Amino acid sequence: MSLYLSFTQYNIISSPIFIGLENFQQILRDEVFRQSAKVSLLYVLMTVPTC
Repeated sequence: MSLYLSFTQYNIISSPIFIGLENFQQILRDEVFRQSAKVSLLYVLMTVPTC
């Protein structure tokens, strides 16, 4: 269900509207998301090898 909803514009009140990859394009243009992804990747690269 989550995968299906990721391709839609959805809120609790109305039915989901299919918008394809628009959600993914929007998140990749978001500077806050990109910075968070970089920090998360750096954290994983620094901590996983030490386990």
